[in-house]
Amino acid sequence: MKVNQTAFYYLSALCIVVFLIQPVYAWEVEVHADRELSHDYVIIGVDTEGSFISCPPAPPDFYCRICIEGAEDNFMKLIHQEVENSDYKWTILVNPHGNIGPPVDLTCTLSWDLSSAPNQYIFQLLDQNNTIVVNDMSKQEYYDVSGLGTFYTYNIIAKSNPITDLQYDINNDGVVNLGDVIFLLKTLTGF
Repeated sequence: MKVNQTAFYYLSALCIVVFLIQPVYAWEVEVHADRELSHDYVIIGVDTEGSFISCPPAPPDFYCRICIEGAEDNFMKLIHQEVENSDYKWTILVNPHGNIGPPVDLTCTLSWDLSSAPNQYIFQLLDQNNTIVVNDMSKQEYYDVSGLGTFYTYNIIAKSNPITDLQYDINNDGVVNLGDVIFLLKTLTGF
């Protein structure tokens, strides 16, 4: 009888895990670049259909600028990638100096709020050498970029990590384990 109960719990747990892990179809995040009077932003995201919006021309005077690199080296304001992968990448171009100021390195601050992004992704910011400069963008919400009046390349990577979908982590140990699933099963079924 104990073997039947254990098998029932394992099968039920598997059904609950399959039921609870639902695909994410659409989300977007704004990434801001700020220095003095300039406040620019881009939008990255995922949708059922890919879409993009071109970057408007730069204003005559600006302290910093941010764009997304699109197909054929076009500058984009928004890129939604089509839902098809578990990992996504956007190439961000940042001019921290703009065309105003002395000919020395100046700094702009990149910032973001990932609260609208699904929590089963780990977001990382990488520099032009593919060195991780922000390992977890949900824990560090800004990064300073310094340089002259040219564009510097950064990549934002969204890596799928379903284990980090911790809304079902009952004991808050950072892992959704069989004990959590069994607790949820007992709660849902009244066993």
